[in-house]
Amino acid sequence: MPPEPWLCLLGDRTVVPNVTTTFTVVKVGTITGARILLRNWKLPRTPDLKEWNEEMMKITSFEYMLGRVSGEGKMKETWDSYWAYVNYK
Repeated sequence: MPPEPWLCLLGDRTVVPNVTTTFTVVKVGTITGARILLRNWKLPRTPDLKEWNEEMMKITSFEYMLGRVSGEGKMKETWDSYWAYVNYK
């Protein structure tokens, strides 16, 4: 992923070659990080990566469940890259 401000701030997909399901994971990960920062912005400690991973696992589990209920097989394909990252750690 290119470190472009247009991608992070505006979600501009033109800076990403061959936009695939990876963009969905990056977008959700960025939004989750922003939510964690907003939730903890007045606290004296900084949020850690463990908190972000926990939130991402919750979201991914919800997405899998919604995919199974709606019958879309695309959800597994979308989130497999994130699960590979989690299992790699």
